[in-house]
Amino acid sequence: MSSVFRRLFSTMGRPLFISQIASSLYGAGAVLIAAMFLMPEQFGQYALLALAANFLMGFFRASLFQPALVVQRELSHSRVSLTIALVSCILAATLMMAASVLLQVEDWHSAVWLGAGMAAIVFYDWVRFRLIAEGRHWPLAIVDVARILSLGVLIAMRDVLTTGASVQILVGLTALPCALALSCWLLNRPASGSTFGTYWGQSRLQTLEYIAAQLNTVLPTFVFGAIVVTSLVGGLRFGQTLVGPLNMVFAALALTLTADGVLDERLRNTRIFVKKGTRQSILLCVTASLIVCGLLALALATPVDFSGVDKGALIVGLGLAGAVAITSGLAGLHVVMLRLLGGQKIATVGRWVLVLVVWSFYGAGYIAGGVDGALVVGFAASALFYPLVIVLPARRFFKHRITAEEEGRTDG
Repeated sequence: MSSVFRRLFSTMGRPLFISQIASSLYGAGAVLIAAMFLMPEQFGQYALLALAANFLMGFFRASLFQPALVVQRELSHSRVSLTIALVSCILAATLMMAASVLLQVEDWHSAVWLGAGMAAIVFYDWVRFRLIAEGRHWPLAIVDVARILSLGVLIAMRDVLTTGASVQILVGLTALPCALALSCWLLNRPASGSTFGTYWGQSRLQTLEYIAAQLNTVLPTFVFGAIVVTSLVGGLRFGQTLVGPLNMVFAALALTLTADGVLDERLRNTRIFVKKGTRQSILLCVTASLIVCGLLALALATPVDFSGVDKGALIVGLGLAGAVAITSGLAGLHVVMLRLLGGQKIATVGRWVLVLVVWSFYGAGYIAGGVDGALVVGFAASALFYPLVIVLPARRFFKHRITAEEEGRTDG
């Protein structure tokens, strides 16, 4: 067991892991600063603008940058070209400006700058994934860590940050110098990429999977929170905040596992790759379970009460959020292995089955117990069905893939 933990800690010291953690910390820091300096109404506007920006960035990552990287395992020339990246930036800027109008950003200048910031974020993500594809990971870690320092700009300009739009504009525009800095490492590399058709099939399935994931993770809290704000809604949101670092670790490990599966020649052997991914997923799930149990024990034992959330609601919310974080993290690492081994369709179908099943439980819970009943039943069902509809089919696929590969090698 000690050797397994050593491997985990060595993974945490790798540049891609550091890069992803730093990127997540930057986003969390921006939210914290906005909460400190904005009035409640303006912070609400910022939260919605940040949600729109995160959705758009995730959409272009899932539809372009990640699929091209995944396909690179089989086709070494698979890259998103600069032309496609620039078109994506323009489209992202247009969609962000449209979202700003819907979110009642009255100043059109602010809407334009929000679009420019969104374009910078997408361009930065393109540069990041091009460097990942080239195996140049330390520059990513250095620049992403350095970007955290730009949060000082938000603090220094707090007197002029009077609207949610102004904060999101600065958050977006800080991505531009980072993208330009990282571009220096691409100057001596071919700028051309492959055609969209190279990774179209992977892109289509992964985009559908991304949409399903949003329906299952982001939408429920907003929908039921909009109906009525109960103490359990607050406890659930607080619980999600407490287990947020676990989600960051799972996301960082997923990115590292993806890059390893693409770039490490040794991991082209399916059995070795699946063994590596399985070992990491199990270890992290055990570690995450211990952490969640520790947080629950602390919440039960501490005499401190939070004025914004009832203690009972916090315990229930923390338990539900923790259970979902653990099983969704386990499923997420299996999805990475499915993508790289040609089983993306299993992951996509599994996500949509999960959405249909879990939303059925949300509906049943709402009929039986209102908003609180919907959240308890829905989140519990989500934690239960992640392994059933994603992990178990993935394990069957891995078994058949390993058998077929080894039989083919024997016949050869």
